[in-house]
Amino acid sequence: MDRPQAEADARTYYDGSREEPDPNEVLDPRRIREWVDARRLPREAPVIFRGLTIEVELSRPAVDYLTPRLTVTPL
Repeated sequence: MDRPQAEADARTYYDGSREEPDPNEVLDPRRIREWVDARRLPREAPVIFRGLTIEVELSRPAVDYLTPRLTVTPL
């Protein structure tokens, strides 16, 4: 966001708050946060990867490895 956009957003916020009799209420951070959140586009649900099994064969005996679980990346 750039300065002109921020100024336009602030004008929109204040224009929508003109009927509020208490100026302190207009500047309440919780109210401003709610206003900003209401204007945001809803986020798309993240894609959750549920797992993938790849058959592998160790090139050395299993006892040679220091950890019982290895992370493998296919190349």
